[in-house]
Amino acid sequence: YKDKFPTADLTPLTPVADKYVLELYHGPTSAFKDVALSVLPHLIGAAARAEGMKGDVVILTATSGDTGKAAMEGFHDVPGTRIIVFYPYGGVSTVQQAQMATQTGGNVKVTNCLQAGTLEKPGNSSLTGILIGQINTGYGANAVTNNYYTASTFNVIGSATETPTTTPATQCTANQLLSGEICYLLNGSSPYGGWGQQLAEDDCPIPGSGYKVIRAARGDMDANGDYPYWATFSNLNSNAELLASTGEITVYNATVSDGKLTLTKRSDKKVASGEGVLLKANSEYVNAKDISDEVSAAATGDTHLVATPKDAGIINAETGYTLYRFTYNKVASKECLGFYLGVVGESKDGSQLKATPGKAYLKVSTQAATEASTAKLASGFAFGGDNGEITGIECITITDESTHGNSVEGIFDLQGRKVSKLEKGLYINNGKKVIIK
Repeated sequence: YKDKFPTADLTPLTPVADKYVLELYHGPTSAFKDVALSVLPHLIGAAARAEGMKGDVVILTATSGDTGKAAMEGFHDVPGTRIIVFYPYGGVSTVQQAQMATQTGGNVKVTNCLQAGTLEKPGNSSLTGILIGQINTGYGANAVTNNYYTASTFNVIGSATETPTTTPATQCTANQLLSGEICYLLNGSSPYGGWGQQLAEDDCPIPGSGYKVIRAARGDMDANGDYPYWATFSNLNSNAELLASTGEITVYNATVSDGKLTLTKRSDKKVASGEGVLLKANSEYVNAKDISDEVSAAATGDTHLVATPKDAGIINAETGYTLYRFTYNKVASKECLGFYLGVVGESKDGSQLKATPGKAYLKVSTQAATEASTAKLASGFAFGGDNGEITGIECITITDESTHGNSVEGIFDLQGRKVSKLEKGLYINNGKKVIIK
């Protein structure tokens, strides 16, 4: 109660004629609930620490007025806690709304919110848009982040100046909603998070949906003139099934031997908790759904793909191993998608890589990543394609059925197969595209 009440007597008993009045309005929000909500957050924090709980305690509150502000005031900046308050705009008094809209505190945020429609206060079209309350310097520079809206107009209501100090939300299109892009972004560009969307069924993201969205990267054009999409995936919390809204989705294990990468098609699209896989689809966004089915993970020798940790960070290779990350060889032009030596700062030899949750990387023994005939470590493995210059890539295209390495000797077709008899067409020689006419 220190510094929250003006006197040590928190609730003075005041005589009025032959009666007594217990004054409960001396707290910071003038609500009687200040008495309990000034100490409750600290009791919760102490209990959580005593029980060895990890993470923050999140308080979810719906209010018609005084409870919300008293709770926000009580919990703000209390270590180990966060609070989210919902209140009906126009359903609380002007004073109560002003109290809530101007609440400060490092643990008071509005984030990862979607308004997919038109929100309008009756009789006042100027308030059409998304309502997220006050935004001022007390919230910090990144207090309101990663929010999206579809309305044609957007207003921030509750600010004394009506001018937010941060960009509170981004307008999105109906196609972005349908495709799964906004769902993926709302979850922080991760297959994990509170939002989900069953693609081709749900028009927009849905809180709590079990259908998480994965974003795949577009590969080079294949022999059929199509652009396949590739992604790595892992789920540390549950078994999962990968689903495509259109077309087919293929799931692979990956192994490296003698400097050559082999992709082996799995029998189904189910992924065991804690294992990493590679997938190919014909669309940028696909679903991953948690399942209760029993799923056996691939044996260690059957795949060199490893799930990334639950937290983003740098992974260091064990002695005798080399790490390959999933990326483009030409990032700016998004060409030559595949696995390449891990890079962290000046370290570019696969001894380290940056990992993000929900994905996978290749962990290969350095001996297996080295071609015996040349004693040269594979710098990377590019997926198939026949458009764009392939200069600077020592590895050769991989396919489902055969293995191909990083040898720079010989001539190869666009499927990565070494050829001895040349006919008219395109070939790769010493990492260069060659046209035989």
